[in-house]
Amino acid sequence: MEQKLIGFGQLVVGFLVYGFAQSFFIIPVDKNTRAIGIVFNLVVVSGILIVLYGIYQKRLNQQNLWNFTSLSQKNRTKFKGKNFTIALIALLAIWGTQIIAEFLLSGTSTNQTAITKVQQNSNIFMLNLWLVFIAPAFEEIIFRGFFFNFFFSSPTTSKLKYFTGILVNGIIFGLCHEPKLDWFTLVYTICGMILAYEYTQTKDLTYPYFTHLSNNLLVMFATL
Repeated sequence: MEQKLIGFGQLVVGFLVYGFAQSFFIIPVDKNTRAIGIVFNLVVVSGILIVLYGIYQKRLNQQNLWNFTSLSQKNRTKFKGKNFTIALIALLAIWGTQIIAEFLLSGTSTNQTAITKVQQNSNIFMLNLWLVFIAPAFEEIIFRGFFFNFFFSSPTTSKLKYFTGILVNGIIFGLCHEPKLDWFTLVYTICGMILAYEYTQTKDLTYPYFTHLSNNLLVMFATL
């Protein structure tokens, strides 16, 4: 129970820090965005990201029954063809989910509406840098890394327990992106489940990060 409370606390702090870091990239268009200011913002947010990643790595050194990839000598990243295949399938599955939603659902999700509104009044370079590269890093560390380090942290032969963990992770991801409890919540939940499944299968946060990044990059180009 104590570990679950610590894990819950880390998730809450992670979300708060994530929101704080986001403010460094929502810069008004009419603001004099000097290069030194952009560099300063990048340095600060990079520092925050490194701290969060360090917390994630520290937990892996304390308990890592899944054998997730870490920076330790025995668990360093090993790029495998199988994992690249899983990442590609995950990306195609997310794209497929979104394409189906585009045809079946009318309107726009709360998350996309907020992004569109911010895009109209913000420095587009900084905002896209956040949406495509920085936000996925924060979200994968928090949603996948922190979550599976403390909740459903032990691999199990029970398919029910395993997929319950995937489902719970997807629901949290879905609600954070679409809290209105509509069909878009389901779409985001499915995407979160796909990323969670990818993480538990590749055992490396790198793969869901690049899947997440690639999807956001495609969405960015699609909305230009």
